[in-house]
Order: sequence, then C-alpha cells, then structure tokens
Amino acid sequence: MEMLRVPEVTERLKQNGIEVTDQVLRKWLREGDLKGIRASKKEGWKVSGDELERFISEKNPLYREVKRLKEENARLVGEIQQLKNELERLKSSPSTLASTPKPQKEKVARELRREEVHQIYINSMDVTSIPTDLYQGGAHAVFENAYKKLESLVFGENDVTDLYKPKTHKTRPYQCPGTGKNFGTPEKVILCLGGWLIEREIKSQKKKMTIRGNGIIEITKDEAMDIFSLATKKVKNVEIRRSMLSEYMGLLFPPSLFEKYETYQEASLTDLYDQESKKYICPMTHKKCRTSTLAAESLMKAILGKYKKVIEVVSDDDDDFYKYMD
Repeated sequence: MEMLRVPEVTERLKQNGIEVTDQVLRKWLREGDLKGIRASKKEGWKVSGDELERFISEKNPLYREVKRLKEENARLVGEIQQLKNELERLKSSPSTLASTPKPQKEKVARELRREEVHQIYINSMDVTSIPTDLYQGGAHAVFENAYKKLESLVFGENDVTDLYKPKTHKTRPYQCPGTGKNFGTPEKVILCLGGWLIEREIKSQKKKMTIRGNGIIEITKDEAMDIFSLATKKVKNVEIRRSMLSEYMGLLFPPSLFEKYETYQEASLTDLYDQESKKYICPMTHKKCRTSTLAAESLMKAILGKYKKVIEVVSDDDDDFYKYMD
C-alpha cells in the first residue's frame, strides 16, 4: 500500500486544486478529517493512497470525472500512437504499397459524436482561468452555460456535429458557427467555439450584475444578439438579415433610452418592464411575458413572421429556426 508523508500529501492536494499548507494538513489529520497513521514523532504522519483519493474526491466533486477523462485521453493517445506506428511500418514496406492499389482521393466529412465534443471541451477549456466572482454560480456556471450553448450550435441529427461546410473553404472545410472561421478539422472548431462562448458568457454574466431598480432584470445587447443569431442562423440572404436586425435592435434599444437614462450602461439594457402589469412587454406584439428574455424572443418570432415570405433557408428541418416561425 502506498503511504505518503505530509509534504507529498500537500503537493498532491495542490495538484488537484486544493490549496493547503503542511500546518493545515496536520490539523486535518489531528481532527480526523483526513485519516492518517503516526508511527512515531520522528517519522511524522503518513497517509495511504486510498485515503487520499477519498479525501480529494470529497473536497473536489469533479476529481473522479476529471481523472476518468484523463485516463480515457491517455488510452486514446496510446491507440493513436499505435496506428501511427503501423502506418510508418506500412510506408517502409515497398512490397505492401506496390500490391495495394491507390484508392481514388475523396474528401469525406468527418464529424464528432457528442461524447467526443464533451471530452475535447473538458480537457481543453481551463475553468480555473474564469473569474470566480461572477453572477449566479461563479466560474462553473459560466463553464456549463457556455457548453450548453456550444451543444445547441454544433449538433445536427443523431448526436453528431454538423460542421463540414466544403463550400466555405477548399482546404479548411470545417466552419465555426459562432465566429465564422474555417479550420481543417472539427476538433479545432470546438476549441475555437468553446473559447469564444466562454468569453461571451463572462461578458454577459458581468453585465447581468447591473439590473434596474427593485430587482427588474433587463437583457443586454449581447444577450439580444444571442437570441437573434440563434433564430436567424439559417437565413442566408445578407440584406434580409440586416433589415431584420435593424428592426429588432431598434425596437429593443430605441434612441429614447439615452434620453431616459443618465448613463450609457443603463441605456445599454432593454426597458421592457411594465410597472402596472408587472410583466415584460414585447414592443411589437405587446404580449405580456414573465421575463425580458421571453419578451425579446416574442419580438424575434414576430419579425420572422413578418419576413417569412422572403426568407430563404438552407434547410427545412432546423428546430431552432422553426421554434420562432410557428
């Protein structure tokens, strides 16, 4: 059984996100929070590897999942290396290559399954770099909310991504649905989109910390744009998108906001709350909604209905688009 001394235990805890000193660790050992053995005063405390695993899992709920993902990643890296070695062996064997007819070169779309996307996101995005003093849930809420938005943007049918857009670029056919950038592999798209969504979520969360008086929560321009982008992502006519955006943002953020509110920050929030009805009012349909987000979505739905006859869409089976068109 692996037995660790105090300095080794302290180092292992720090490696797993638990900040502690030798002095605090000894206090935990004395009080029984972490179980250890003290054979003699000279040797000091010793902790078994199994007990340390239990303690880390208790202090850091994500520890076991992260450990599992790292082990899975190591397994995949090993398999990839084996395939590379086999490929090198085949390349170095002229007889094998000569007897094998060269297949016709053909570009085949390679998409990612949901579990692959999740693994790339977990392993590559650094939750520790996110500020911890954000609105509602802190860094982990930002991390999770960004991933939910990523899922809504990248997955098509059957839990696989829909990133292969060969018409957008000859050598980099995988397109990021958030930034519009093109990449050579779907993995790089996930890395780009994940980082971009986390940055937007941080900005959005910071702005949510400012609300109207009496707890009235209005949405920001970034949040309004998120609703617009999701609802119109299949509208391919640029002029129509511009017209819709101008009307949508003009109704949510009219020039009168700058006359009503003293600061730019206050004027950058919608003003949809109605004191008399205690509801948020859609500026086009005058529908009463429970939240400012629902009021903005109601406006988006009304604008899509107005432009329905002239909108050209790529696909007729896009759920996110048609939830606004119904």
